[in-house]
Amino acid sequence: MILNDTLWVANETMTASVNFDRTLWHKYPKHNYAIFNATHTWIEYINRLATVLLGIPVMLLFGASVFRLIRKKDYYTFLWSGLALLMLGFEAWLGKVVVDGNLKEHSITYHMLGSLALVAFIIMVIIRHGNIARGKITPPVVKIVWTTLLVFSFIQVMMGTQVRERVDVVAKAGSERGTWIDQLPAIFLVHRSFSILVVILCAVLYLQSKKHNQPMAMVKILIAILGLEVAAGVGLNYFGMPAFLQPTHLFLGVVLFASSYYAVMGNKNFGQHTVNSNEV
Repeated sequence: MILNDTLWVANETMTASVNFDRTLWHKYPKHNYAIFNATHTWIEYINRLATVLLGIPVMLLFGASVFRLIRKKDYYTFLWSGLALLMLGFEAWLGKVVVDGNLKEHSITYHMLGSLALVAFIIMVIIRHGNIARGKITPPVVKIVWTTLLVFSFIQVMMGTQVRERVDVVAKAGSERGTWIDQLPAIFLVHRSFSILVVILCAVLYLQSKKHNQPMAMVKILIAILGLEVAAGVGLNYFGMPAFLQPTHLFLGVVLFASSYYAVMGNKNFGQHTVNSNEV
């Protein structure tokens, strides 16, 4: 029941009287949301529905991989599809833990880490069955820059998720949204400064790729994504952290990681084997 903007749970099965007896009740331990918020409820519900919709193609993918395993001994597709299915189940369970724990510290970071792993597993299946043409030999310096960019984008997303957790702490304190930035700990400053390194690294990638006559399409896509990501970050920092920019910034960070991962793992010259279209 709700009393004085607080959720209370009976200590045992009972019939409540008119007067409130504090000894018969305890505060609800999981969260303190005593006021119904329709927006938050719909966001959470849509997130659960999206998980179900994602589960259908992942299960179909795993089923197809079993068929290929039996028919063509394709162990790699079976491995990556199986890992994707396992990770999806783990993510669904972890999502419940995050909600039950009222966004407990570090739980969001773990949840995001699982999401990135799920994306990586699915990308590996796409790469294996993509008709990726072998281009020019990738010079060592370009390989190093691409790989470093992948690692940096992963670190940046993880730090951004930790900043997101601290934002929740500040928000729960009841302060005005426009003051949240000033109340964030040092991890926010590290996250903001680290983005400069990512931008510099992306510029180096562009220059080195152009110097060695490498394909530029993926590099230009990456630069466009990074530009949008930085713009969203600037908007969050200087415009009082608008609500719509928070998920936008996080989404673009994941896309940046996924693009880097695809570029590194999908390049045959990095050692990644793919089958051709006639084998699929």
